[in-house]
Amino acid sequence: MSIRKALRKPDELGSLELFSELDEDSDSRLALNDSRRIDAVVSRFGQGLRTALDIPARVHGWRTQGMFPAVVLALGGIRLLTAEDAGSYYFDDAYGPAKAPDFRVITARGEHLLVEVRNVGPAYTLKKRTMSEAEFQGAQRYADWTGARLMIAHYWAGPNLWTLVDSRALTPFGGTMRLTLEEALPANEFGMLGDAWVGTTPPLVLSLVADPAQPRTVDDQPGASHASFVIGGLEISCRGRRLEADLERRIAWSLMAFGGWHAEENVEVDDDGKVVQLSYRFEPAEPVEAPQGFEIVGPLSSLYSALYNLMTLDEDGEVTSLRRSAKPGILRDLIPDDYWDDPDRALPLWRLNLHPREAAEAG
Repeated sequence: MSIRKALRKPDELGSLELFSELDEDSDSRLALNDSRRIDAVVSRFGQGLRTALDIPARVHGWRTQGMFPAVVLALGGIRLLTAEDAGSYYFDDAYGPAKAPDFRVITARGEHLLVEVRNVGPAYTLKKRTMSEAEFQGAQRYADWTGARLMIAHYWAGPNLWTLVDSRALTPFGGTMRLTLEEALPANEFGMLGDAWVGTTPPLVLSLVADPAQPRTVDDQPGASHASFVIGGLEISCRGRRLEADLERRIAWSLMAFGGWHAEENVEVDDDGKVVQLSYRFEPAEPVEAPQGFEIVGPLSSLYSALYNLMTLDEDGEVTSLRRSAKPGILRDLIPDDYWDDPDRALPLWRLNLHPREAAEAG
């Protein structure tokens, strides 16, 4: 299966669509390409853009809205993904308002989903997330009319987690519909889009090996040490066993770079005080107490979200880009289905396909 992006011309057709939207009530006696008409649209666009960019919550929410399709495409478990709320739509208000959710998704099994995406800032991780009952009912009405199931996706920025729950998981309270992370996790259906939790046996170690033919020094100063050396090689190991296969090294690198494990830095020197290697040891900050043979690194969606955050946020968490394209299926292809056919893998992996509690109890 190969997911492709439909070929369009956003610089031409997208510009025409935006122009027609902002120009809808202008003086039609002027030619379409009249500079006064174009300047009025450009001015209106600039003013609206500046206003939107001055609202941090809106900017972060828009970035998250762009991250959702990137994560879904990277997982590669869908047939179709399209922006549902793009452009104008009309409805009969005799039945009440209708609100188009953010995205329409057709799963690999052919189920039609309409997804409303929400961003949850780190400070709100443990608080109830709400949407107005009127907005919720409008989205539910739109989904019912179009024959789709309404889903609510939350990106919990603090723990770097995605949840995708059926609209029935939200509960009414005082004119709002509410959901907590504790409620969202057992109801999470992101797995139907290709998500899964990945685990391995710690520690994972990345070692930058010094070139013995080059200077290798350690400069100890009060309160700090500085090592100077030329990298002669790079080694990756799991539970003390070196990873030689390119596939295993690529997977381990992804788990170390974008997983949630804690990294500890260590400089190894020889008897002469010369640098041998600089190592980064990755282990879970809080290992599980009961022995199970492996530790969870995190869901695939979180791995890609960590990468996406690096591409769209600065060191202070400020947004530097609202959207970045994804390579479809990159997470699906990270760990091939036949990975476990080799019983002597140096990198042992566990893939946990989680299902919502309701589905598990029904099955």
